[in-house]
Amino acid sequence: MNMKKLNLVSGICLNLASLAFGLSLLFTNVNQNGMVSNALDDVFGHGKTEIINTGKTPIRFKTWYSSVEDTLNGNGDIAKAAESEGAVLLKNENSALPLNVATDNVSLFGVTAYDPMYSLDGAGEVKINASRQQYLFDELKREGVNLNEELADWYHNDGKSYYRKDYINIYNNTSNQNNVNANINGAPWEVLPACKENGDTAIFVTGRMTNEGIDLLPKNVSGLGAKDNNYLAFTDNELSVLQGMKTL
Repeated sequence: MNMKKLNLVSGICLNLASLAFGLSLLFTNVNQNGMVSNALDDVFGHGKTEIINTGKTPIRFKTWYSSVEDTLNGNGDIAKAAESEGAVLLKNENSALPLNVATDNVSLFGVTAYDPMYSLDGAGEVKINASRQQYLFDELKREGVNLNEELADWYHNDGKSYYRKDYINIYNNTSNQNNVNANINGAPWEVLPACKENGDTAIFVTGRMTNEGIDLLPKNVSGLGAKDNNYLAFTDNELSVLQGMKTL
């Protein structure tokens, strides 16, 4: 290839590169935050889409409800339906259920009965901004169930010393793995007040926090809750309450 042809090819390549660079500047715009946005609308004076009035409502997702309050109540109805469909009754010996609102005196055991798990944690966590957080104790009371108020007061006050503790992430605290399950806690039967024996019906509620690094135990971890390296297994404290409830 002679020099004239080489210069011609080089010129064409240079022009194509310049054109591509110019088009990239024309079609895109980088703002101060580094976000790339399409600039064609500005260049040609119109958008990429055109809205045609069809006479229909512009609402994309039309609500079934007439007010915010109705929407929140509807949300609660859906949650109750999901709970009822997902609940599984494994046993019902001696016809313990359903509760007899007129005659049953119920004692609720376990901190989760008074403070359930809302908005759990993790990389894919969902922060729940619940319109109202519902507790088993409050909901049973709302339904007219006669509850052990003394036991509830104990869980809300003295029982807080046995409350679920903050977890320790094993990935950030490899030197302190014995405390990996510090978030599992619960009052043993022997520390519960005498009012625990009041009533003729007892309900035990337990729960577990979830997060990467605290719900899958490494091997050879000791400490409260690491029973047989099973995060979901009942702890000794929880088992003591279940055994005590059988004596009522």
